[in-house]
Amino acid sequence: MGLMQNKRANLILLLSLVGMVCAGYLTYMHLGLMRGQLLGGFGCGGEGLLNCHAVTASRWGSLFGMPLSLWGIFAYSILVGLALLAKQSEHFAQKAWNVLAGLSLLFVLGDVFLLGIMLFEIKYLCAFCLGTYVLNVLILVIASQVAGNPLKALVRLPADIGVVFPNSSHPQSQFFWIIALFGALGAVGVHTSTIYVQRGSLTSMRPQIQEYLAQQQRVEVPRGDSPVKGDGSGKLEVIEFSDMLCPVCQKAAKMNTVMLANYRKDAVLVFKHYPLDNECNSSLHHAVHPGACRLAAASVCADKQGKFWEFHDHIFAGDDVFQVKNLDKAVTELGLDVAAHQACMQSGEGMRVVKKDVADGIRIGVQSTPTFVLNGYVVRGSLAPSTFDDFVTAIKGNP
Repeated sequence: MGLMQNKRANLILLLSLVGMVCAGYLTYMHLGLMRGQLLGGFGCGGEGLLNCHAVTASRWGSLFGMPLSLWGIFAYSILVGLALLAKQSEHFAQKAWNVLAGLSLLFVLGDVFLLGIMLFEIKYLCAFCLGTYVLNVLILVIASQVAGNPLKALVRLPADIGVVFPNSSHPQSQFFWIIALFGALGAVGVHTSTIYVQRGSLTSMRPQIQEYLAQQQRVEVPRGDSPVKGDGSGKLEVIEFSDMLCPVCQKAAKMNTVMLANYRKDAVLVFKHYPLDNECNSSLHHAVHPGACRLAAASVCADKQGKFWEFHDHIFAGDDVFQVKNLDKAVTELGLDVAAHQACMQSGEGMRVVKKDVADGIRIGVQSTPTFVLNGYVVRGSLAPSTFDDFVTAIKGNP
């Protein structure tokens, strides 16, 4: 192999290893979501268009039940194996480069499809996914410099793929299979063991959920003028009873975006107040979260100015529970009409709405937050995306 081709093979090895790291990080986030945890840093979640959590948790984030990120690790292991094969055997290097170009073209075409899904179906972008798309384009360009036209390489792929099968004339292909099998076994092993540890088996949660729903009586909760996200005529109604000073609710508020990413065309999220504060909650003898009623009333007054969800996201942002003493500052930062907001608070209008929500919660048996009502079924506690999907599937079977 010439010096230039050897450098190109080394570059593909490097890019493929970087791709494995990106795919590994996405797998780390995916496994966190299975446990109901939002892991990762910049670009992984939060406000705006970038939300890796919503992308990886979507139905498009898996193929045949296994996360796409694990498929990505397997695919990059194949590219590593092919690059090493091209370096090992000068006689069969051209065929190895042809296979590299053909496969990388397939990967790029798949990336174009997934980018379209992110833009038009999920409506969120994953920064690390986009990073792998760039890597795949670079690998395609490098491989095409040796193999020539990548379309012709794709057409020749069935004939050239034989280079990876070991025989007496090119035993070096054994290295390819060692690496490819290692990647495949590693990906499947990680996925299977995680599923088993988290959920017992691939389907063990669904019978339990179906049994739970069979024992429940559906309840009716009027939406009234409650804040709504999504299509109001959606087939899936998700009502959340929440406390703005509840740490678990803070986590759930961020997880809701991820959970509902799969159901943009079908779901509507309705927010109901249930502060664990006896100032407005008559079911409590003492305040679990002092000031929660006042904060809830302030959000209602923000809603009067059309900024409930901005207020909601501001309160639940970050990792620490909001400090009620910073309420006036938050009102100013959100650009609300301060005088109008204060007048709403002083009139008691916000508190009346909160007490009405609390009464609805007491009537259906809400005792803790968050509590969800999914198409009339009461479900208590924060939900991981996979558990939410199981509930939706079970509910569809109980129309």
